[in-house]
Amino acid sequence: MGNEIQMVDIINFSTGIAGAMLMLLGLLLSVSSEYMERWLRRYFVIFFLLMTVYVASDLTSQAASLFWNPIWIGGAKGGLFLESLVSSMLLPLITHFLLYCAGADWRRSRIFYSVLLAWAIYVVLLIVTQFTTVIYYYTEDGAYHRGPWYPLLLVFPVVSMLLNLAALITQWKNLSSNERTAFLAYLVLPTAGMVVQMIYFGLYTILFGTELAGLTMFFFILRGQVEERAQQQISIMMLQMRPHFICNTLTSIYYLCGTDAKKAQRVVGRFTDYLQRNFRTVTKMEPVPFAEELEHTQAYLEVETARFEEQLSVSFDLPVTDFLLPALTLQPIVENAVKYGVLPDRNPLSIVVRTARTEKGVTVTVEDTGPGYAPLEDDESHIALRNVRKRLAMMCDGTLEILPREGGGTIVRVFCPLSENQTYYKNDRS
Repeated sequence: MGNEIQMVDIINFSTGIAGAMLMLLGLLLSVSSEYMERWLRRYFVIFFLLMTVYVASDLTSQAASLFWNPIWIGGAKGGLFLESLVSSMLLPLITHFLLYCAGADWRRSRIFYSVLLAWAIYVVLLIVTQFTTVIYYYTEDGAYHRGPWYPLLLVFPVVSMLLNLAALITQWKNLSSNERTAFLAYLVLPTAGMVVQMIYFGLYTILFGTELAGLTMFFFILRGQVEERAQQQISIMMLQMRPHFICNTLTSIYYLCGTDAKKAQRVVGRFTDYLQRNFRTVTKMEPVPFAEELEHTQAYLEVETARFEEQLSVSFDLPVTDFLLPALTLQPIVENAVKYGVLPDRNPLSIVVRTARTEKGVTVTVEDTGPGYAPLEDDESHIALRNVRKRLAMMCDGTLEILPREGGGTIVRVFCPLSENQTYYKNDRS
């Protein structure tokens, strides 16, 4: 029996050392990955840091028990306490990550706050455990024992995992296939490890399951990012080369040739400029000056103004112009407003484009008086703005939010954070 226990200890300790090396490798990959969005890199850096502390605490506790000496009792207790505390912190972190990936507002999520409550109760029980023997305890000879209330300590992590499963189910349609697989792996593998560890006392399968789940989640999220980056150029091209817009523009030019030749000539020039800028922009993977994006937008608007005349008016309030943003950020937003706002049975559409300085960066606001933004799940408007939002997050850690305009219409606000390698506000008149 003694040899069997010793073999289990060796297996657990070897698994812990291998896990520590893998967690450090995951941390290194998270820091150095060029294919992940910045917020995603930050998340995995935090995740693998917690995992590294988790595994290190487990190794400390194991070492204190494996090479027992009375002076190691503090190391055994402290290691187990820190291991239990840090591993529990991963549960609300996963909930937040899942909701963020799904585009849900975690601040208003009942599931997120329920997981936080379950985590808080678990921490209280963990602290109480350090002063009692009802949940678990160490004897003077260094042996670890479970108390009669030990299952109570596992109730709240299980509840948290079930809540995370509920969040995954409710947000299923808002996640990509890679994200679904990643979160399923993280829910299933640690839970399976927990069940096995409750049945086979002494084998640390929760630790192994959590390590494997973390690496699996990282792999699928990273794969999704690589696939998404590869599709960005195709998405941009599909977004911009709209057959209906091109056909309608050519039709408008055709009729202008018979009524206003000079205007037709001007529109042809601007339309050509617009198409040339599209072709150039497709190859750009770095942020461009706002002035360049503004010229592209104005070329597009001049074509549309020629088509719709009094039905469309656009004004600009641009005190801040010297900053960078991803190519094809402003123009698709304005085009989206024109496409869904200029309607025969409505008043003329008015669009205002504004820039403003903030403490952390620059905001670009496009405000229109159209019918308002209420897209279906897969309509073209939703896809266009989602494309812009993803490129903002990927290329400059920016954001895009859509708000209803008081009195009718839509407000789309883009935020571009201040970057150390670019100068903002050079032309700030304020």
